[in-house]
Amino acid sequence: TSPNSACSARGARRRALCPAPCSPFVMKAVGRAAAAVALVALLIAGPRAGATVAGDVGPGPGAAHCLLSTKTKLTKASGYQLETSRGSVLAQLAGDRSAEADRLKHTAASLQKLAVGVVEGTEALSETQREVLKDIRQEMDQISESTDTDHKENQDQVDRARDNLVACDTAISGSEAAASTSSSEESAHATCRTEEEQLLATKEASCAAYESACSSLNAPSCMQNLASLQEGSEFDTIQECVAQISTWSSPTNASLTEKRAACAKDREAYERKIETCGRAQGSFEMAFCNYRTALTGGCSNYTQCRSSREAEQRQLHEEVRVAEKGRKSSSVAVQLIKCFLGVIEASAEEQPQRLEACRGTDEFSTSHLNIEYHEAAPAQECDTSPVENYPCHQEWLADRYQKQPWYSKAPTTACIACKLAGSAATSTSTPTQEAAPTLALVISDVVSSGASNAAVEVEEVAGETVKYATNRGAYVLNHLGSLQSSKFIRGDNDKSTGDQAFKVNVPVTVVVAMDGRGDHAARAPEGFAATGESIGFDHGSGGTSRYFLMPLYAKDFDAGLVKFQFRGGVNAGIFVMKRTLVLSDV
Repeated sequence: TSPNSACSARGARRRALCPAPCSPFVMKAVGRAAAAVALVALLIAGPRAGATVAGDVGPGPGAAHCLLSTKTKLTKASGYQLETSRGSVLAQLAGDRSAEADRLKHTAASLQKLAVGVVEGTEALSETQREVLKDIRQEMDQISESTDTDHKENQDQVDRARDNLVACDTAISGSEAAASTSSSEESAHATCRTEEEQLLATKEASCAAYESACSSLNAPSCMQNLASLQEGSEFDTIQECVAQISTWSSPTNASLTEKRAACAKDREAYERKIETCGRAQGSFEMAFCNYRTALTGGCSNYTQCRSSREAEQRQLHEEVRVAEKGRKSSSVAVQLIKCFLGVIEASAEEQPQRLEACRGTDEFSTSHLNIEYHEAAPAQECDTSPVENYPCHQEWLADRYQKQPWYSKAPTTACIACKLAGSAATSTSTPTQEAAPTLALVISDVVSSGASNAAVEVEEVAGETVKYATNRGAYVLNHLGSLQSSKFIRGDNDKSTGDQAFKVNVPVTVVVAMDGRGDHAARAPEGFAATGESIGFDHGSGGTSRYFLMPLYAKDFDAGLVKFQFRGGVNAGIFVMKRTLVLSDV
């Protein structure tokens, strides 16, 4: 609706207040407080105002009344697009709130003057002016409603800032599940090792019984002289001896067969348990590494989250306090305006008493506009000491394994080290010097000697598993975290003592994974040193799958021909990776 038609809708009795179209200048006015000031000026000017507006391009009283019909919305602090300077924004917000309150105070002062004139009988209001009074009250109601809406929005913002800060705690609590999993895996491993210890005792007892039975056969004494009896043709004696042997051998054979079977069964159960416990150990170590990553990462994320959201909360509180102060000032002025409107609208008998009440009011309540601010709770202490030592550190091995009651009879296998975040080598260059291009590792002329002379393949490691041999189907190597991006040379299941050779275009580190079930140190190639890490080997044959750990040995080689030999036939994996340049004591 245009301002012109809005004015027309007021009725013929008010046309004197709208003699000319509203000027573009008036259309740019903002704020109901400004409208209220204009209305009061119009109210006091009365019908005379029409004569001053015609053809005027400035904000005269008639134009101001047309401003009422546009229902210009109050500008909200949250909608400002001001200078990027935070101080400028706060200053602008404070200035706008102050200007609004000043306009409303001006309106209150004008209405007080008018109310005094009405009470003293020096002012007589026309019907049109009383209509304007209604419009002023409507403006005040709308200002109050808008103020309440802004107050609620600001309170919601303050509450959300508190909730966002509390949400940072989830960064720490996220490690609790990982800690629980690690604890469960540790308990499962300890239980397995205890059972392994018990199975060892059972195996030793049954096999000792078998060995003891074999060592004390209590055979008939005649057996020692049986050969000589045959030479002397003492046939009756021979027959009697054979009869004794027959009587003795049948139960003895049955007993030995039983004891041998018991020994074999207990030995197999014990060996299966060793493999099971090896898997449980690997699961525990990986679970602890995951727990360490979750806790240290969670603590880091928590610190960053708290820092940023505390800053956001402080900034929001500063802005809301400025808005809150302005709303309260405006609210006091609006209540005073309504008080003087009540004087003018009251009966002649009530007007003096009401006027005195308005004059005697020192302060109107603004408690309903109070914002409840929330102080940031103290930051939680994020304790990373439970993971200060971790798999393969000597202190961790001692606490988790070597001090346990089962360790002497059920020792652990090689440890699987954690893959630490950020452990990959990085390079830097100065701003004025372009970094040298990185050469990709190229392997050629590969020879891999094995028992079956199986085909040889080269594959880049890009996951946690890799197929082990070209002449085996389901066999896989797993837990390859520290070997990511290396080249794996896949060949014979059984490596022989012949040459393992190939050519490389850059310096490399060759890592061999040795079968952990035997004396791997004695069979590792000459010059290769144990790294303290292990990967897993899985036969992958469903329910009867067998699993064991393969300790890692490594040696550096220059670019060119690489050649080495295993010092015994063995199941082994060969990995090749670019050598990492490490600078120290610079």
